[in-house]
Amino acid sequence: MDEKEFLSIKYGERVINFSLSFSKTRKRVGISVSPNCHVSVSAPVSANKSEILSIVEDKCYWISKQLNQFNKIEFISSHKDYRPGSSIKYFGEDLIFNFHEIDEGEEKIYISGNHLILKAKISTQERINLFVEEWLRQEALAFISVEFEKCYSVLEKHSIPRPSFLLRNMKNRWGSCLPSGVIYLNPSLIWLDKPLIKYVIMHEMCHLKFANHSSDFYAFLDMVLPEWEFCEKRLEAY
Repeated sequence: MDEKEFLSIKYGERVINFSLSFSKTRKRVGISVSPNCHVSVSAPVSANKSEILSIVEDKCYWISKQLNQFNKIEFISSHKDYRPGSSIKYFGEDLIFNFHEIDEGEEKIYISGNHLILKAKISTQERINLFVEEWLRQEALAFISVEFEKCYSVLEKHSIPRPSFLLRNMKNRWGSCLPSGVIYLNPSLIWLDKPLIKYVIMHEMCHLKFANHSSDFYAFLDMVLPEWEFCEKRLEAY
């Protein structure tokens, strides 16, 4: 099975993101950390999520140690270049990216005015890319987690079972809902205005009551989110 899921687990103050894939030939769960700080977990098809998460949790110290080691070396692959002066979409706003190389002190990334500032010790472009991508992903996860609960509090009284969500990179979709109650959300949602993110989450949750885009689905969506049409038209511009 080649499909991957992207999950996160908290270890102290650190959030460890990892990809999860299943293999028919694998007999036990395997964990690897690549030099570009990507954490991969491979599991047998018979393993369930709770077992896998428990194993990953037990290995968090080792994973964190590996990440700390690899943070000291150059990375070898990149997906997008974040260069000083470039624009980064963040909740519908354009942030100007700035990088400052430091010799000592805490590495950090933060917003100041309309600037996203990264202070780090190693200035390879690949490491800059990964630093920014990881920060954007964690920002998306934090906001979506809160908004997800707000949306469900609206739908709970309509006998919709509590769903769960996973962040998944998708080329042509903002979100996707499975009959099992798992909702996949694109971490690139962080580009959008917050009302549009709410719309995507609510749209996918409504599919737990109506699986298709029938008139009943839109009538229900209209009841729980009257501004959905305005949001959908704005979303088409992205």
